[in-house]
Amino acid sequence: MSKSKRLVELIMSVNSKRKFTVQELADEFGVSYRTILRDLAELEEIGIPLYSEVGVGGGYRVLNERLLPPISFTESEAISMFFIAESIKYYNSLPFKNESSSALKKFYHYLPSEVKKTIDEIGKRLTFWTPTVSLSDEFLKDVLNSSIKQEVIKISYDSENQISEREVQIVGLYTAKGIWYCPAYCFKSKDFRLFRVDRIRAFSTENIKEDKIDLDNFTILDWFKDNEPDINKNNKEIEITVKLTRKGVKKLESGASFSKNIILNDDSSGTLICKIPEVYIYWSVDYFIGCGKDAIVEKPDFIRKLIKDKINDLLNYY
Repeated sequence: MSKSKRLVELIMSVNSKRKFTVQELADEFGVSYRTILRDLAELEEIGIPLYSEVGVGGGYRVLNERLLPPISFTESEAISMFFIAESIKYYNSLPFKNESSSALKKFYHYLPSEVKKTIDEIGKRLTFWTPTVSLSDEFLKDVLNSSIKQEVIKISYDSENQISEREVQIVGLYTAKGIWYCPAYCFKSKDFRLFRVDRIRAFSTENIKEDKIDLDNFTILDWFKDNEPDINKNNKEIEITVKLTRKGVKKLESGASFSKNIILNDDSSGTLICKIPEVYIYWSVDYFIGCGKDAIVEKPDFIRKLIKDKINDLLNYY
């Protein structure tokens, strides 16, 4: 049996045993005592958590019984793992950043040289750029674990207005533009609220007064669905007309879901005619102010007035 095959089978063997001796393994694999000692040392080097006990009745055992058995990957599957890793490369905070880095290093070490070369080239030619946000996500992993366990936690939250103490039950986590958010049921507000993880100043699972609510069948995707405007039921729609320069057309095509509603002119300028939910009116005011002269709202008049009022209000600060 080749050494590489023996090491793989050795991992599977020690993972299935509660306790074992070097001689037992030597007899099982038909090799010398010294060979098994060297093999066990190599397993420890790649992160297998072995613990040795000396004296009569001593031996070895695996510290972590959740050690996973070897898994076979095709070349394409192996490359896809690093493709996925590249997509989160520039996130400043990740729940398992150190662990994922360690796992990829182990995985990379045992890949054939031609596969390593392909992965190295991917790193040179492909990236998923995410703005680096230098905000502290000290409790990111704690928040994730509490959402998995569905437990009530106590947080100190630094909002735009004040720091407040709350007991919450986290629905889940999501990230947007490098910032982590956690929708949660807030027992203080008696409703669901959206929190930014970087604004959590303290986290505790002790002295909790509230009993958890049943969110077992309410996922992070369910929360998104519940918080999307239902334009077919409760939200009135407003038709808007926006005159666009060529640059404005490009902005709207890349920055919002307006492209299918743009009517292009021969000179590549255009006109946006679409309906937006009434709840998005103030968002649209900020959005089109940000576009400057490249997107001028022509209708309706009340949105034009809101834009003018906001610009005049800003002028008072300059």
